[in-house]
Amino acid sequence: MHYKILKEATFELTNEVKEIIQAIADYNSSLKQGSVSSIMNSYTEDSVLIPENLKPISGLKEIESVYQDLIKLIRFNDDSIINIIDAYISGDLGYVRSHNTHGSITEIKTGEAKLPIFRELWILKKNKEGKWKFSIYAYGMAPQGNTNPGDAVVW
Repeated sequence: MHYKILKEATFELTNEVKEIIQAIADYNSSLKQGSVSSIMNSYTEDSVLIPENLKPISGLKEIESVYQDLIKLIRFNDDSIINIIDAYISGDLGYVRSHNTHGSITEIKTGEAKLPIFRELWILKKNKEGKWKFSIYAYGMAPQGNTNPGDAVVW
């Protein structure tokens, strides 16, 4: 995964902050591989997935079902860039917020390539083994053809 710290970001890039960013990089690699089990390794037992304009999805079994369906519909290509605007850790909790994340996907049924633009928020917890996992992942997408990430409403 490629990521860029946006110039307007004001957080300190400590080793711990690098760890939570790496957890997101690992998740993104799992998406590109289409490995649902690897994707699910990114989540805590009590995770919540919050897609734009949909009800929150709670629990590993329900979240796994979403990814199983998603992997059948689209392929994530290897050109994504997560533009990180904010990252912070306090104790065993951390968050990363992105703005204008983009990368191409290919619809499996049609072969059509698309370039969605996301705003994302990850809230991570450090587990007993010291690994950072997603507790909450929320995202929004700008409407197709719209290049303004501000139109991607997460909350």
